[in-house]
Amino acid sequence: MNKQEALNEIKSKIKALFSAEPEVQVEVKLYSCETKDGTKLEVDGDVMTIESPIFRIDENGNRLPLEDGEYELTDGNKISVMNGMVSEISSITEETTDEAIVENPVENGDYKKKNEAEMSDDRITALESKVNELVDMLGLLTTASTELSSKLTELSNQPAAKAEVFEKTMSADEARIEKFKAIQNGIKNKN
Repeated sequence: MNKQEALNEIKSKIKALFSAEPEVQVEVKLYSCETKDGTKLEVDGDVMTIESPIFRIDENGNRLPLEDGEYELTDGNKISVMNGMVSEISSITEETTDEAIVENPVENGDYKKKNEAEMSDDRITALESKVNELVDMLGLLTTASTELSSKLTELSNQPAAKAEVFEKTMSADEARIEKFKAIQNGIKNKN
């Protein structure tokens, strides 16, 4: 293998290393609901929580931030939206009895705390997975770097080719032909 072939091989390995994209599968969970007037809504995650970004689904299936206001859902709950995020979740029955307020986990904060803990666990798991992928990629880069260093050391220890000296005067065409023959002989001798 000559120097140029070795360099080309190293270049191709480096390109392959950096162009390889690991496959990442991401599970997207969406909570869907509908307002009493038929507007379809979506929230990222399994459940709707306070401070969740909320979107309306238009007739083409596009997700658009929901406008500020209060909305009554088909399940009997009401939500308030501010700056495209759920700011309050309340039940219609809450308005009639104080006892319902105590029993409603959404309002007393338990529901939100539980959901935030579950979301934190999911995020931690996802981050751990990404860190493990990065560690694996770092290992590959280290291996490639070691291989590259050894190839470069090997190439730098090889002697350079001798320059050909022509003693007779030649035309430019004759000089090109002689150079071509010298290159051809050099290739034959290496193989």
